[in-house]
Amino acid sequence: MYFLSYHKVKQIRIPALFISGMADTLVPPRMMFELHNRCGSIRKQLLQVPSGTHNETWQIQGYYHSLAVFLQSCRLKNLRQEYDIKTDNVKIQSNSLWNNVQTI
Repeated sequence: MYFLSYHKVKQIRIPALFISGMADTLVPPRMMFELHNRCGSIRKQLLQVPSGTHNETWQIQGYYHSLAVFLQSCRLKNLRQEYDIKTDNVKIQSNSLWNNVQTI
């Protein structure tokens, strides 16, 4: 079977989270691993859920926490970039960013 995603994933330039249930028989984990590797984003992550199946992965403990951590890391990187631009690339202390971070 031919999937366009295999070729299109190279064009992704935004942060990308690939979620793979290791017990998924519809989209095998190796397929998600290949998509992750081919992704054109510099901010990409592969979340492998050990006992996750295609339709029930979202029910596994830690799933939503992993999503939140990924989103929070994207938010922090954006804050860091915005801060660097506003301060003409002056280096900042990492603690100052945490003032604007929401608790998860």
